[in-house]
Amino acid sequence: MSLRFGALLGTVALLAACQDQLPGATVFDGASEDSTPLGETRGADAPAPSAPRLLLTFNELPRALNGSEPYSWAEEEQVSFRPRANALDMTLDLLLESESGPVDWEQTSLGCGIESLDASLLEIRSDRHARVRFTAERPFAQEGAVTCIATVAGPGGEDTQSVILEASPMPERLDPFVTPDVWLVVLDRDIFDLQVTAQEGGTFLVTSAYEPAGNGVPDLDEALMAIGLMSSSDAQAASRARGALLSVIRDQTRQIFGLDASGQRDEESVPLTLFFQGDAGAPLLTEYDGKSFSMIALGGDGTPDEQLTGLVGRALVDPNNQDQENNTTYGLGVYPSAIIRQVLELPLGALALAPMMPDIGTPMGDHPQDERVMNPSFEPDGADTGGAVERYQLYRLVIDLLGQALAATLVHEIGHSLGLVPPGPPPYGLFAQMPGLSITDHDIEGWHIDTPGLNVMQTGAVTNWLEAVGQPMGFNPLNLAYLRRRLVVGATEP
Repeated sequence: MSLRFGALLGTVALLAACQDQLPGATVFDGASEDSTPLGETRGADAPAPSAPRLLLTFNELPRALNGSEPYSWAEEEQVSFRPRANALDMTLDLLLESESGPVDWEQTSLGCGIESLDASLLEIRSDRHARVRFTAERPFAQEGAVTCIATVAGPGGEDTQSVILEASPMPERLDPFVTPDVWLVVLDRDIFDLQVTAQEGGTFLVTSAYEPAGNGVPDLDEALMAIGLMSSSDAQAASRARGALLSVIRDQTRQIFGLDASGQRDEESVPLTLFFQGDAGAPLLTEYDGKSFSMIALGGDGTPDEQLTGLVGRALVDPNNQDQENNTTYGLGVYPSAIIRQVLELPLGALALAPMMPDIGTPMGDHPQDERVMNPSFEPDGADTGGAVERYQLYRLVIDLLGQALAATLVHEIGHSLGLVPPGPPPYGLFAQMPGLSITDHDIEGWHIDTPGLNVMQTGAVTNWLEAVGQPMGFNPLNLAYLRRRLVVGATEP
């Protein structure tokens, strides 16, 4: 499947112009108008504690996605649905609503069906989240639809809520991770020749020709050189810029998959290991056998039709992630050249990048100030002259925004090969390909979903990138629960 970014990274120019903050932005310094310190009260004027407001759910799903509320679709009104939890790996979650007062989790009572749950099973995650975790060693053993009820209490009173839960063991043929996945991100693919041509009005035409034997320059590097982020004459500076960009991509990709800073996973992570080509322990591209790991290329462009329609990536769809995919061949992968095409065809995008572009500006690494500017320890101050601050600001802006865009695209495409987003309602799908659905913001074709908020399985055509800048992107709760193996998606009977 593919991902299309409408005016992706048009924000480069906007943010470059805005620099430190958007017009009209207000800075809150943590004090109220009368300067009463936070956390202090005025004795008799102190408000009474707010009453508890509980959301009882499973796998951290909001009400709109856990079956508590029906959906409308096309001509169908008030359609009931129920996601099916994995009886051998799931959570029953007690979450406090945003307007809730505090609670004492030790006073919680909880039961499902005729079974009361031992309070010692309650795991307190924070002051606003507690849960019971069910595993293969302690499964959710009740069959069919079961009503779970919880009561919480605090200084402001108590609240009782319920949720209907249905769970079954995960059949292997529906299990997206019988064993954890291993993924290799290929960085040296070379199957395109990229050309950038100046146009009237200050924009640029970006075209790619398929070159099966390559032209001697990795496609990723070719795209970065085209915008001047990498120097074609200073190998050391080019390596530094490439490394800085990959660091952003690696960090954001790991965050979205729930991995730690070193790429390790825990019980909340998507069960995969992600290697970038050249990482210690990474599998070799030449060792791909279709059985031990999957891979995807980061570099290149789409087919001629895809270049015309603005696609920035494509990957094989693997329902329930039953196979190992090779997304490195022509017509598959993540396309940095397509992203820079969309930026350079916009007058503001081209204007923002002009100071570093070849021929009209000075690529990073070729300016006298760049050795300092590109040093990770560089900190601009008022004493800098010769354009160092401006070079640094542009360099970091492009690194951060392009890194965010490439990370989101990479996770999106890997998501397709992990089985997202299956069409139809739960438990057989996760709401893709349902035009007119009441719980989504926009209709999107293919194996995509646009539930409220930012999620990586929507498409760039419906993404507000001004909203996205500075905010973490991730999977929506249903998709994340599937990736954590906490939902059984599909027909349990063959």
